[in-house]
Amino acid sequence: MRDDARPEAARSNLCTCHVSMCHSERPPGVPASVWQAPCYPPPMAARRLAQTTIAALDGGFALAMFACGLFDAPTWVAGLVAGCMVAYWGWSRRRVLNRLHGALWATQTGLALFVIIAILAGAYWLGLGFGGLI
Repeated sequence: MRDDARPEAARSNLCTCHVSMCHSERPPGVPASVWQAPCYPPPMAARRLAQTTIAALDGGFALAMFACGLFDAPTWVAGLVAGCMVAYWGWSRRRVLNRLHGALWATQTGLALFVIIAILAGAYWLGLGFGGLI
């Protein structure tokens, strides 16, 4: 069946690979079922977290570390918060990290981990200060 013989609703479901060849004959080696099949439903992309959500969760870890210092939590609890923050950071930035390779990946990851540790240590220290433990 030629594309111009299809109803309008069926033509609207065609993907760009079909649209550019809508008036041409089926290429050799391409089955008719594939050539005539509309590309429906469209492929779904994975949903990304909003940047504000990521920032709020990052801030939540810093707030948790502040609370560890404020209430003089055991050291293992502060270490658990820091470990969870690093794991969350790796998960939330996985798309970017997967595109980096070799030295660039190591440099960016090392710098980010340094900044994360500095922020969490500062939050813990501020918590100790506000709790009157310093």
